[in-house]
Amino acid sequence: MTLSYKEYQDTAIEQLVKSISDLMPNSAKKKVCVFQSPTGSGKTIMVAKFMEDLIKELPEEDFC
Repeated sequence: MTLSYKEYQDTAIEQLVKSISDLMPNSAKKKVCVFQSPTGSGKTIMVAKFMEDLIKELPEEDFC
């Protein structure tokens, strides 16, 4: 299933992937990342896409 994302969703996803990609190699595994967005903004689909993109960006990392 292919979803189309709104511009603000694409931007949020890209920023999350970049932030976490920058933190992971720096042994920042004890850092906390908070993702906030208004009700109805599509947080669930944004986080799903974020995880998909992050796994592609850092295939060697174990996110479990």
